[in-house]
Amino acid sequence: MFSKSSLLALFALLFELISFVCGFEPWGAQTPYPSELFEPDFIRQVLKEELPPDFNETLLEKYVELWTVYPHNLITNEFPDVFPEDLSLKIHNKLIGRLFLNETKFEDYDKDKCYVLVLSGGSNRGAWEVAALRGLVTRYRDEGKIINWDVISGVSVGAIGAYSVLFQNSIYEWVNELWNYWWSAQQGILSDCQVPLKKNIGNWIQMLLKKMIDPDAVFQHLCGIAAPRKILKNKFGSNKRNFSRSVTITATRIEDGLPKTWYGWNSTDDELLDAVFASLAYPLVYRPIYVGGSYYMDGGIRGNANLIDPILHCMEFKNVTIDKVVVDFIETQPIKPNWLWFSPDINIRYHINRAFDILHFNIRGLSKLKEAVETFPQATFRHYLTPSSWSDFQFWPSLALDVTDRPKMIQMMKMGLSVGMRSGTINQTQLLMYNRTTIRTKSIVSLPSLNITSSTS
Repeated sequence: MFSKSSLLALFALLFELISFVCGFEPWGAQTPYPSELFEPDFIRQVLKEELPPDFNETLLEKYVELWTVYPHNLITNEFPDVFPEDLSLKIHNKLIGRLFLNETKFEDYDKDKCYVLVLSGGSNRGAWEVAALRGLVTRYRDEGKIINWDVISGVSVGAIGAYSVLFQNSIYEWVNELWNYWWSAQQGILSDCQVPLKKNIGNWIQMLLKKMIDPDAVFQHLCGIAAPRKILKNKFGSNKRNFSRSVTITATRIEDGLPKTWYGWNSTDDELLDAVFASLAYPLVYRPIYVGGSYYMDGGIRGNANLIDPILHCMEFKNVTIDKVVVDFIETQPIKPNWLWFSPDINIRYHINRAFDILHFNIRGLSKLKEAVETFPQATFRHYLTPSSWSDFQFWPSLALDVTDRPKMIQMMKMGLSVGMRSGTINQTQLLMYNRTTIRTKSIVSLPSLNITSSTS
């Protein structure tokens, strides 16, 4: 009935849907940074700062080799006496810090420039995103500086933030309203799914499989948009439109698979509201959204964030050249490695997760940021906010569509607020050194035997 390729495609789609709904974290225990960013000299410098002053030089060089290749948690597992968890995480955070300039200068908003804020997708991680945004705004206020944006870009859940800014008088008012929107959120703000989803997902998958075998079988999408659409419109859309700023909202057109972007300056309020839920419409979970003669689904399928369109739009909106454009980017996915330790004995779930991560690499996080930096080298890329690591997710809700776990939602927002408050400035030179094509030729299935002991003498 089905070819082998069709069955594989079906299995892949089902696994991704389950991963999206149930919140599986791809290779969650692995290192959340690209090891190619960090040269041995820099790793050596960090280790010398953190290890005892009399640490054996020979052992130090061997540890440098390990840190060049392996994730911090694996090193801690193998050498807990030398690299306990706290120390290992501290070293990891210093390496991450290489992406940012040592000294961050906070400057006032300049009306002669155009400022872009990019908000990524991430389902209920939109709460983390808004909290990071509030932290960033608070940091500027504490520094005695004014922060403002002229164009806000949103994909998937980030589209909620983009839409809502059009109906607020100031950035500070907007951020406070968004914070309250998520802090006290009920399930209806994101979807009208029946929760708990883990109880319902099995029946839904059975229904999906029956529909694929029997076209006449009954099928219902897992979630709907009626409730969140009404809530969003009542909360923000009933206010007077502010035309001093614009937005871009991006969804994926089903007919040709291409991204479609709506712009604030030439779209009506209702068109933009439709665009928000087109961008949120994850396949099969939500029904495709019909807007202006075409059907659309989740904008995150083509890219978890859209940086290119808002930068171009910003130049038009304020009639400035590219060197007058300043970009801030908030991404709900942690920085990820290109290279990853792998064992053939690894379990099937890990293997499939890794395959999906490879497929998704070019549509998320650093890849989208680097693409924009390479496309617009004269623009200023200022702040890049992202979760510290995949380990953060253990404190967050496990279900991507569920906002009913209030303790974890609040914890997620507190962590996002902390990230925003600690925001640094992007080191564009270091970012451009990141090379997807770097390939390690070592055959590695376990930590190398370097005759390392935990002795420091």
